[in-house]
Amino acid sequence: MARRLLVAAMLLAAAAAGAWWLLGRPRDLAQAAARAGLAPGSSVVYRWRGPDGTVHVSDRPPPPGVPYERLEYRHDVNVLPPPRPER
Repeated sequence: MARRLLVAAMLLAAAAAGAWWLLGRPRDLAQAAARAGLAPGSSVVYRWRGPDGTVHVSDRPPPPGVPYERLEYRHDVNVLPPPRPER
C-alpha cells in the first residue's frame, strides 16, 4: 500500500514538473494565469450618488433612472482612476 502511494506521489510530482516546464516557467502567478486564460483583462464598476448623498460603488449598475459613472478597472494596473472633483 505504501509503495502505491509513493508511486502515485512521484507520478503527480512528475506531472506538475512537466506542466511547469511546458508553461515556460512563468516569473509570477499573474503571468501564469494570463497564459492559462484565467486572468481577465479588466472589470467594470459603477459609481453613483444615492438620494441621501452617499456614494455607491458596485459591479452592478444602479437602479434605472439613477445617473451613474462607468469606470473600467484594469487588473494589470490595479488602481482606479482618480475621482473627478465635485462641482
